[in-house]
Formats: sequence, C-alpha cells, structure tokens
Amino acid sequence: MWKDSESGRFLRKLKTNIESAYNYLKESKEELISSIEVIEKDDIYYFKKSKQKFYKISLYNPDTIEIIAKILTSGCILEHKFDVYEVHTLTNIDTLKLSTQIPQRL
Repeated sequence: MWKDSESGRFLRKLKTNIESAYNYLKESKEELISSIEVIEKDDIYYFKKSKQKFYKISLYNPDTIEIIAKILTSGCILEHKFDVYEVHTLTNIDTLKLSTQIPQRL
C-alpha cells in the first residue's frame, strides 16, 4: 500500500500519529485507517481555477470520523492544525480530506 519514498514515509507517519492519538484518547489499540492517498481535486472552497492537492483518508469504522476530524484540527498531529473538508460517510467508504498545505518534514 505505501511506496518507499519520502511521500510514503510521510503518509505512514501521518497514519501512525492519527491512530496513536485516537487510541490514546479511547484507550484502545484499533487500526483505524485503511489508506491515505494524495489526490487532486478542483478547489471549490476558494473558487480557484486550479487543482488542489488533498490527503484522502479512508477509515474502517464510520463511528471514528468525527473524533479523528477533531484530532486533526486540534494541532496535536505533527504539530499542525489540519483543515478538514468533506467529512462524510459513503457506502462502505468513510473518508476525510485534508489540505496538503503543511510541511512534510519527517
């Protein structure tokens, strides 16, 4: 699933940090994230005519979406407050989209 590259290492670190924060809060040891992908979509929020990159986070359990969104916006993941968009549940696919406007230092 993860490529052995700088981007892949960053995505693995992001996944590990999100799951660790959630499991610390909930006192559990769940694997929450099925995948994190970098995607490009039209930026409809700011009416720009260019594509915007986002992290698409797919989750195993729809009940965790709200808590993970709060964790990401709190600033405790990689010392950055993520902008969370399109937090919703689709049939069998639960996703969050995050802005990629963050430093990708490991």
